[in-house]
Amino acid sequence: MNTVIVIGNGFDIDLGWQTSYMKFFMTRYGHKSVSDNNDTLLQYIINHAGKKENWYDLEKMLFDYSLLRSEVVVSEQQIHNDLMDYQEIKTQLVKFIKEQSSKPVNKDSYAYRLLKKYMEVCKANRLSPDLIPKLFSFNYTDLKGVAKLIDPKSDFLYEAVHGTLSDNNIIFGFHNDVAIKGDYRSFQKSFDDAYESHNILPALIDATNIVFFGMSMGYIDAPYYEEVLKQTSTVGGYNSRMHKNITFITYDKESKLNIKNNLLDIGIDTQVLSNTNSVNFFLTSEKGNTVFDTILNTI
Repeated sequence: MNTVIVIGNGFDIDLGWQTSYMKFFMTRYGHKSVSDNNDTLLQYIINHAGKKENWYDLEKMLFDYSLLRSEVVVSEQQIHNDLMDYQEIKTQLVKFIKEQSSKPVNKDSYAYRLLKKYMEVCKANRLSPDLIPKLFSFNYTDLKGVAKLIDPKSDFLYEAVHGTLSDNNIIFGFHNDVAIKGDYRSFQKSFDDAYESHNILPALIDATNIVFFGMSMGYIDAPYYEEVLKQTSTVGGYNSRMHKNITFITYDKESKLNIKNNLLDIGIDTQVLSNTNSVNFFLTSEKGNTVFDTILNTI
């Protein structure tokens, strides 16, 4: 079976690294006071961070602010200030993630067990490329260090969709949108010099098993997966003939509900998705759950 694993921030958190946008914001900017003034990017984020609908989605707030600025006349000084705020936030984010990802890894975590299984399967099938699963990471942390803990002699290959800290090429921003104007388009990921095209879309199309681990399935990264999920849940779609086993691994019932809401916001109803696919949720907060062993066996 062709398996694709897609990991997001929840994967790193399960490993033991507190790299969430919420933790970042509270650590770096939690002491800043809320103001009625939304005239700077940083102040806008401070005013809106932590609201339930944002789920501390820093890139979504960056997008919302840029959209607002694109609808009005903005002075050169204002643009300059916003660009400086963006660079400062990115710099602080890099420092924060470096600090967190230098901490010990939880070898008893589901994330560690999944990575270990992935490496074992890749090693066992190294002469049969079609049987090797594919791993895509939306995180900036470099998994190669964790892979060395598991098997120092094993070759470890994966695709970091938005770059890594170790390669100094992290891509922080949002998807392309024609409504974004002027200099605010520089916040779009594809405008970053480090941006590269990845094979995640064709990989998801061809996959029989898809595992999303720690992905919020939010609006900003939706262009990578929404079309595949829409087509596989639509009768007559180009991929509807393929039954996919789709597993969402997340922390608890609240994060499960957030995933369902985020998917619905981009036009994907998990009930409809389940009509043509096998869709399951696994909660990492439910320790001792043997269902995870079944998930590992599908890789």
